[in-house]
Amino acid sequence: MSSIENFKIYLDSENLVWVSDVHQLNLSEKNKSLWLTKPYELSKHFKNLAPSYKFCLEQESWVQDSQNSQNSQNSQNSQNSKNLKHKIFERWITHRADLNILAWGCVQIPEETYQAYENQFGNLKDNPIGATLLFNNPEVTRGEFLYAKINNFYARKSVFYWRGLPLIIIEIFNFPPFLKLGLAPLSHVGEGLWERAEFKYPEYKSLNNFSDFLKLKFHTNYLYRASQKLSDYARLIRLHRPIPILLMLWPVLSALFLAKQGFPGFKLLIIFILGVFLTRSAGDIINDLTDKNLDGKISRTKIRPLATGRVKTKEALILIFIFGFLSLFLLLFLNLLTFYLSFIAVGLVIIYPWMKRFTYFPQVILGLAYNFGILMAYSAIQNKIPVLAIAWWLVAALWTVAYDTMYAMADVKDDVISGVKSTAVLFGSQVLNIILVMQIVCLITAGILGYLEGFKPGLSGFFNFYWVYYLALFLSIFFGMYQRFLLKQPSISNCILAFNNNHWIGLLIFLGISIQFS
Repeated sequence: MSSIENFKIYLDSENLVWVSDVHQLNLSEKNKSLWLTKPYELSKHFKNLAPSYKFCLEQESWVQDSQNSQNSQNSQNSQNSKNLKHKIFERWITHRADLNILAWGCVQIPEETYQAYENQFGNLKDNPIGATLLFNNPEVTRGEFLYAKINNFYARKSVFYWRGLPLIIIEIFNFPPFLKLGLAPLSHVGEGLWERAEFKYPEYKSLNNFSDFLKLKFHTNYLYRASQKLSDYARLIRLHRPIPILLMLWPVLSALFLAKQGFPGFKLLIIFILGVFLTRSAGDIINDLTDKNLDGKISRTKIRPLATGRVKTKEALILIFIFGFLSLFLLLFLNLLTFYLSFIAVGLVIIYPWMKRFTYFPQVILGLAYNFGILMAYSAIQNKIPVLAIAWWLVAALWTVAYDTMYAMADVKDDVISGVKSTAVLFGSQVLNIILVMQIVCLITAGILGYLEGFKPGLSGFFNFYWVYYLALFLSIFFGMYQRFLLKQPSISNCILAFNNNHWIGLLIFLGISIQFS
């Protein structure tokens, strides 16, 4: 039986040739070919096939690539030699069953990739990297398999790209125990398990060692790195998920029309739309900074840019300063009362992320912060905050508590383990019923407030389109029913779908209000 040290020698050998066509290895059995060519979670498949299966972490270490060292010594260009020096984090594992080693695995992670995802790699412990971090990860793409024969063993390797940063996985199969245990390959698995990477460097197919691959250094291309950094910033402020911004926007736009009792004008619309975007973006960064250590423990949030280290704390603080400065600039176009109110809004945004550590009602603080723009809209137009404005603010806050509880349901298992508090954790088995009560209270109160605003049903109201507002409230009932249907099976995807669905309720009510003044 070959040892890991022997395999290291084989993999570093200049005589080892990787081929892209498995048939060049002259395999005698079809089953061997299927094991080599199909993508699957190897550890999961072994576990299903062999009751005695065990995944074993054998070695983890940082190494200096030997081929690079040799190349550096022979190079005539000292600058190029410097560029060729790479540190690699190597992780060796074995798949075992009935005292037999079924396969060896080697993961080679360049230093830059490791630093970008240090939290994830550091928390792997004795878990398989594919099943834990790569498989079903939408940010990971896989390149083509390459194959080689190492003495009596067969190997395959593929480069994976995690948001463009590479790592290589090599699997070395020991087929005799396969035959002895009667293990069958997954012949039905197709290529769709991982999106195939689109190679910018097709010459990789002809490379024989990891050193040659690193010479390409596509991941150090400055333009590519800049685009990745901008992508990380966009993810930090949730531009890939615009629904939360809209959930914050609809109540504010509704308040502008209500405060003006008509069209508020393009100037105020632009100021408040930009203000919502800037405030929400800064709030997301503050939230992620506060939860940086917690996010790595939660399934849904563990790949956030700050949690993974792709965005540094200093960068996040600079972005907060930029968004804050731009928000301050917008406030210069509004009255003094609105300017003073903005400090209360900032205070609520800052304290919200901390509330989940001390109280089961962080969603209440979120609701007050999320909808504070309602009060600012009234103050900007009327230079005062009437009682109706406060009432709209509170009912919108209760609506936010309801839909953010749906969102919190996605993390409830992880939250209980990590000690994070939320209304979803507090309400427990009664969470759906309490959400329903909050939704009913919101709709009834919104109906009463609409009446007080002058949306009075009747024949004259019909011709003045007041009925559209109440139709919007009625239609909202069906969206609430759909959300309840989703939450009866509270998977992460269903909870987020239910949360996102509230955007349509906000849009409907905004249309119902704005049409009154058309």
